[in-house]
Amino acid sequence: MVKHSEKVFLNERLTFRLDVLAQEAISANDAIFVKTVGCTIREVRVLRLIDDLPGITFIEICRATGLERSLASRIIRRLLALQLIRRDNDSEDARRFGLSTTDLGKRRRREARGLSNSLELLLCDPLTPSEQRQLNSMLDRLALWVRSAGYKQALAEHDSGSSQSTASQKRRKAPGR
Repeated sequence: MVKHSEKVFLNERLTFRLDVLAQEAISANDAIFVKTVGCTIREVRVLRLIDDLPGITFIEICRATGLERSLASRIIRRLLALQLIRRDNDSEDARRFGLSTTDLGKRRRREARGLSNSLELLLCDPLTPSEQRQLNSMLDRLALWVRSAGYKQALAEHDSGSSQSTASQKRRKAPGR
């Protein structure tokens, strides 16, 4: 019998393993980011996104990062308080605002890039360069698939098929049948 502590993951599902691995890596590296750059990894990610897409809105940040609205809001408030980003009101709609980086934010982003590069090399140390390329290629292919219309259609078909099979199972189990 295999003990729980001997298994690398307690669940074999790919999404579970990817999520656990990402969370463990973020947790292990976050304190280094805070100490070196003054921001958490998630804050740096949002800072990078804003720097790459000046004028990006809050909703666009939530969509692009997959962060919950409340977490994204806290991160943006913190980046504003640290004066790494600024809010620019939309000239056509005062209720909307875009976000852009300050000069200090741009400097912090550059500092974070060097740190990210060195920590990513450390994370991938057990993999050969060829394995790293293969992993990156596979992750790109999976991301393209998950974002595709074909995947969404396959999910819808799977969902309607499982709904139909669930309904037929209930009919078969109904009393009097």
